[in-house]
Amino acid sequence: MPHIRELYLNYTPFIDEDTTHLSGLSQLRCLALGGTKITDDGLARLSNLTALEELIVNDTTITEGGVKSIAHLPNLRFMCLTATKVTDSLFGVLERMPKLETLFLDKALCDTVTDEQRSRIPCKIVSISEDHT
Repeated sequence: MPHIRELYLNYTPFIDEDTTHLSGLSQLRCLALGGTKITDDGLARLSNLTALEELIVNDTTITEGGVKSIAHLPNLRFMCLTATKVTDSLFGVLERMPKLETLFLDKALCDTVTDEQRSRIPCKIVSISEDHT
């Protein structure tokens, strides 16, 4: 299994403890955990997946604390944080992620995104809608 490059576990009963099964996937490039029970603690356990390029954790309780724990991943270029618990303090974390190209924050808890904050995000594509409904 160490040769798996993409793993889609969206809307499965995946929990933080299940991250132990992913630690040996050294070639994993895309991980989709949207709609699972993963938390910031579980996300921190994925910080050794250095080949990871795409991370999808929409519809979870992830906050900027979880994102901070993986901000050092050298190849991470796409993140979907739609409908998560990230707040405006996420923008300070994003500034330290120069390879990030695409970011989805729709329906996240980023209430007051200023033009200045948007300009500091190093992404080419940023989708932010402030509608939390």
